[in-house]
Amino acid sequence: MEVDRTQRLLEKPRVAETERRRHAKPEPVEGSEGSEEVSRAPSLRGTARDRGLAVLLLMFGSAWWAPDPALADARASAAPPPAAGMPARAAPGDAAATMPQAIDDLPAPIGPPRPGAEIDPDLQWLRSILQNAANPQEVRVGAAQRIVSRGSSDSRRIIDEALRSADPGQIDAVTSALDEEARQRPPMLDALLVALASAPREVQPRIARLLSREGETAGERVAQIALDASLSSPERLGAIVVLGQIRGRDPVPDLMTLLDEKRREPPEIVREACDSLERSTGQRLGSSPDAWRQWWAARRTAPSQELLVAALREQLAQLQKQLDAEAERSSKLTARLRQSFIDLLPALGPAERAERLGAMIDDELPEVRNLGLGQVERLLRNGERPTESLSARVMDRLTDRVPSIRSRAVRLLDDMAAPRLEERLAEILPAESDPGVAETMLRVMALRPAEASWGPIEARLGEPALAEVAAMALNRLVDAGLAPNGWEADAIDRVREGVKLRPTPELVRLLAVAGGDPEREIVVRLLSDQDESIRVGAAEGLRRSGRRRAVIERAAADPAIYAVAMQAIADQPASAAVVASMLEHPPKAEQAADWNAAMQRVITALPAKECLAVDDRIRELPYLEPRVREAGLRTGLAPGSAANGSGLDAATRQEMVGRLADLLLDGGDGAGALRLLRESGVDTNGSLKPRHFRAAVLEGEYELAATLEASASAWISLLESMATLSPRDARSLADEISLRFASTMTEPEKARLAAVERTLGGTAASG
Repeated sequence: MEVDRTQRLLEKPRVAETERRRHAKPEPVEGSEGSEEVSRAPSLRGTARDRGLAVLLLMFGSAWWAPDPALADARASAAPPPAAGMPARAAPGDAAATMPQAIDDLPAPIGPPRPGAEIDPDLQWLRSILQNAANPQEVRVGAAQRIVSRGSSDSRRIIDEALRSADPGQIDAVTSALDEEARQRPPMLDALLVALASAPREVQPRIARLLSREGETAGERVAQIALDASLSSPERLGAIVVLGQIRGRDPVPDLMTLLDEKRREPPEIVREACDSLERSTGQRLGSSPDAWRQWWAARRTAPSQELLVAALREQLAQLQKQLDAEAERSSKLTARLRQSFIDLLPALGPAERAERLGAMIDDELPEVRNLGLGQVERLLRNGERPTESLSARVMDRLTDRVPSIRSRAVRLLDDMAAPRLEERLAEILPAESDPGVAETMLRVMALRPAEASWGPIEARLGEPALAEVAAMALNRLVDAGLAPNGWEADAIDRVREGVKLRPTPELVRLLAVAGGDPEREIVVRLLSDQDESIRVGAAEGLRRSGRRRAVIERAAADPAIYAVAMQAIADQPASAAVVASMLEHPPKAEQAADWNAAMQRVITALPAKECLAVDDRIRELPYLEPRVREAGLRTGLAPGSAANGSGLDAATRQEMVGRLADLLLDGGDGAGALRLLRESGVDTNGSLKPRHFRAAVLEGEYELAATLEASASAWISLLESMATLSPRDARSLADEISLRFASTMTEPEKARLAAVERTLGGTAASG
């Protein structure tokens, strides 16, 4: 029976042996670093170290294989004796004597050559590399390529042996080498059929290509294996995969035979047949045999095979024509790009470089134009300003026939801060047909609001794909005060329809600003929408339209609109009552920045007389940022400001100066504190004297500090406070105290100074 099965596979099978060897544990490799390491099943791709060895073999070509007697003599004299079962190294001058060091250093072969097989020593060495599973897969592929390139009877014997080996690594390497070999080679149909059962999935398409070169009988023999129900499923699956990929043969009838209900094929065979049908027909019917049988029945009533063949030939001719045109275009593009890069050498001056770039930007090929725009972007990144002529050529690309180039030109001109860009965009936006380009234009127009932009932007509100970004641009124009009179009546219908169709944040905001009470009631209801961005848009719209109460009432319950609510409070005329309202909505940790931003808006608009009282209320808040207090105190002290119209009495002004000086000194800004005290116009000899002294010391103005404080004890006290906060400044101050008060310090003062110096020394050591 076994002989019959072998005959049915046409002298191929050894498939059972293939299966046995595939699942058997590899034998230890003689001469390897450890049998345990080598016995592990290797990946077909290898480790990083393996890839490094492979690069040595694959990066260099035949030059490494040229005979070099001097090098061969040196290596032969230093080479260790051959491993057991291996022939001695070839004599100097042989091809084997000049193999790359990457191959020479590989582990010994798995075993001796087959008995009675006299193989050329060079090929035998390559054969051992191919067989050894411990070698990186890239190196095994390289060895297979060398073997295939010989084209001798010995090399064909090794190839045949590898294909029949049931070793996935050998099959992968040899089929890869054969697939890349363009020369005519002897038939090896039987060996390829044997390899089918052991080939990894990713290698099977390669075997299909190789079988396609074997003539018409290859498909028939693959079909025989696929349809042979006496074989096991593993023996047939590879044939089923390849059956649908062999060129020159219609696989559908054979695959449909496998789906015949009468055959009662195993599920894995049915599933693989369906997958192969999908790949070969392009139909997406899944793994349902019934669906494929229905399709097959309908196909039999289609036009005759001759008509189908004629139609396919016509399609093939059209595709070939397109491929030829693409090849010509690619060749032309490659030549121009190469010349452009040669011309754009760094040695070119700005004027010549601009001229070359301008020519690229005007080139007939879109790839070259796109490359030219990319080079202008690089100029900008390098801080070089494009010439007016080059800028004008970029401006011309706004009407380029390629959408991606138009978009890139819009962004580039915005980065270049091109003058009157917004006006040019307003001119061409109505004619722009590509939604992506139009969106890019709208976003740039939103960043560069201009009165002329309103009409073209408003016209895009009716396009669902652009309604949101158009609404955003219109909102920016409204914020900038550039909306035309009566714009609300013109835009409200389209805005209302857009929100009804699909609410978006900017559309909802625009609806609140443009609409009346009915529309704002809709927006109020959207404050409860599930989408956070919609709620924020609704809150912002109500804030902009003056409907603050609904937003502020939801501030505590909805963190998403908290920032908008705080800005809504800050929109009101600044007063102590507004500050109190802010204090009623203390922020969580993640909301502190929003609260501080709103509070700074309020506090910098307060009347001067209220600034000190407000500072009393907020100075101890744990979430208050020092910059907000500083801004409020500076507002109260600012001479001639609108907020300061009523003036401050001397005591209040002195208190505010002292508080501001403390803030600056605590922040390490001695220069700012010193400047404040000098320019404030208040008496610095009273309660401000300690701050004046501290600011002078921090700035290193020790002579000024000495006029303010002559006591060594006061200097040491300041030093003690600075020791941990500012060690570097403290070291300078310690040196100054040692020099200035060396003869006048008391023993207790010397002890205090020494203690601080020890602390500073420890700080320095630990640092």
